[in-house]
Amino acid sequence: MFLDRLSERQQQSFLALATRMVLADGDVAPEEDEILQMRKRAIGEGIVAPPAEVFGATNAEVLDSRNVRVFVTFEVLLLMVADDNIHTDESKVIDEICTVLEISGDERTRLQALAEQAVADPEATQSSTVKDAVEALARGG
Repeated sequence: MFLDRLSERQQQSFLALATRMVLADGDVAPEEDEILQMRKRAIGEGIVAPPAEVFGATNAEVLDSRNVRVFVTFEVLLLMVADDNIHTDESKVIDEICTVLEISGDERTRLQALAEQAVADPEATQSSTVKDAVEALARGG
């Protein structure tokens, strides 16, 4: 939904975080894979995740604005909630991402609720309701 607003380098970092999330619990659920493949198609086949970012620290330097950080966090949360089973290792991954990207606990809770709404109703993902709410959070609202 928001990946077209990222630079190519930011898309690479997103893809690294997305890959880290789907690998977190050791089991790539079909729902997670479907969303990940959809995101890969959206950003283009030429974009690849830097291995150092998949298995290393979150690159906050590349994800350098509030908008980008909120959009990336939301997109990663979509993967976390995709299979209706949030594993403790997935929670650890998103906790680390939110800490590094300076996403507060309240913002994470709101973004996660929006991600759950988007997964439960895929048409809502494209609706102005979810999109507008994420954009409002990105603006600090």
